[in-house]
Amino acid sequence: MKISLITVCKNSKDSIDRTIQSVLSQTYKNIEYIIIDGASNDGTLSIINNYKNKVSLIISENDNGVYDAMNKGLKRANGDIIGFINADDSFKNKHCINNIANHFKKNNADIVYGDINLVSKNQKLIHIWRAKKFKKNSFINGWHPPHPSFYAKRSVYDIVGDYDCDLEFSADFDFMFRAFEMHSFKIEYLSLVLVNYTLGGGSSQNFKNILIGNYNIFKSFKKNKVNINFFYYFFKRLTPKLGRFVKHKIL
Repeated sequence: MKISLITVCKNSKDSIDRTIQSVLSQTYKNIEYIIIDGASNDGTLSIINNYKNKVSLIISENDNGVYDAMNKGLKRANGDIIGFINADDSFKNKHCINNIANHFKKNNADIVYGDINLVSKNQKLIHIWRAKKFKKNSFINGWHPPHPSFYAKRSVYDIVGDYDCDLEFSADFDFMFRAFEMHSFKIEYLSLVLVNYTLGGGSSQNFKNILIGNYNIFKSFKKNKVNINFFYYFFKRLTPKLGRFVKHKIL
């Protein structure tokens, strides 16, 4: 069973080496590794090219944001299973992909997801995101799994479609919402920390982006014709996220 890992990056010279090494150190060997770079100009591409003989595909060109780059990676992925490990992030240990592959095989799963560490830029632990098991309608009650630990069969992407680039900071939520709540895939929770997710980029980097991201979650619900209580959802999902944001700023 081949697993495609996709890294998207732009001007990530301070972290891309750690990300790449965490992929190349995996004990699971049937990995297709794709790197989509957004025409970096800070030396990121030079670091990536140090590994060109160990990476399946490297593309460096202008894009329309992280989700556009992720869709480019999806179109080029040939694996049976697909997951993302983006710049700034790294696997918790060298056995993560092997554990994910075994969980797919053991449970005949379509989707597998796990836990992640939220860490500062100096890799200091801030919070452990324990995803827990999925229950139907969990998304409208403020729950969703961490996207960095989300893995799905190629067939899931073929059915659900691409990431919606119009949903700034929230296209990953939208994709998982469609996959979990609007289809009948076999979904399995792997109770292990899989990824060290570095706070400070994208939707996690400032209060404004957190608000924009959550506004776009409401757009996702509307697009998918789901009505929710704004204030209830705000309390259930946004309040804990703001708490982690404040702790991150203190650290």
